[in-house]
Amino acid sequence: MRVPNNKLLSLMPTDCADELMASGGDFSVETGATVPDELLDGSQVFIVTEGVASKFQLSPSGKFSEVGMVGCEGMFPVSALLSVPGARHVVLVQVGPLRGRRVRTKDFQRIIADSAEAREVVQRYLYAFITQVSSNLLCAEQSVTSRLARWLLMCQDRLPDDAIEVTHDALAQMTVSHRPTVTNMLKALRAEGLIEMCRGCITIRDREGLIGASEGGYGAAERYWQDYLAPLGKGGSA
Repeated sequence: MRVPNNKLLSLMPTDCADELMASGGDFSVETGATVPDELLDGSQVFIVTEGVASKFQLSPSGKFSEVGMVGCEGMFPVSALLSVPGARHVVLVQVGPLRGRRVRTKDFQRIIADSAEAREVVQRYLYAFITQVSSNLLCAEQSVTSRLARWLLMCQDRLPDDAIEVTHDALAQMTVSHRPTVTNMLKALRAEGLIEMCRGCITIRDREGLIGASEGGYGAAERYWQDYLAPLGKGGSA
């Protein structure tokens, strides 16, 4: 039952990956919906095979801030991968539906315990995710354009084609900016020939140009994947 459209599974021994998929059940969460809180307590591992979701933290003032992204390259929550209790957070589906397999943490940990190779893959993925979160923090001080470019590139890496079905409102939330600002920046990117836009959809036309527009914000986590896991993204490297 090999399912190669999750990159982490594709890096594990075949028997280990097959056992993980066989031990779980399907899950599906629609675009704009959140994964139920009770499923994020660290008791279950979500193996993503389709879609893109973002992890948010909620500030004391009630504001959401994106701290990480996951798609068919990975799994969540981090607490389950570490086999520890989970802290409160929100996982929102940005491009959906988000689909894959849901495995009990105790089954997941039992299966990978029998494979040093699988354990190392998970450990390297966790470090890559930490690198992504660190990059998000660094990019908070960059321009809206660079944050937009970075987010679109990361999303493209996790989708089968270059079209990203996302609204300007969602992008404003991702980049912690106002919707009119996002719309103006997207129009500027379109004027440079980097993207095309239609209602609810953005298509990347010039990936290298968009990487340049990210002003160095995109690439750190992707380089770690390239060096220590496997090429991540449409270009094979960042």
